[in-house]
Amino acid sequence: MKLQKLVFCSQVYSLVTLDELLFSDGFEAWINGPVRPSLFWAHKGLVCLPSVKEICELRAIWARLQRSKRRA
Repeated sequence: MKLQKLVFCSQVYSLVTLDELLFSDGFEAWINGPVRPSLFWAHKGLVCLPSVKEICELRAIWARLQRSKRRA
């Protein structure tokens, strides 16, 4: 659930600061908090490291967020 909450907070932060979605698929309200079903089913019971592509995408997102903070 920590991963789900981190992803949800990232989505909210991106919407507030950049006015754009990080993820096109939505979240659902589950008992323990917001859940992105595609992420849940992809990682259910698995412990894995992100792919190189995912790391590059996250770095690009982080850089955009940092640039937007500097402008503000």
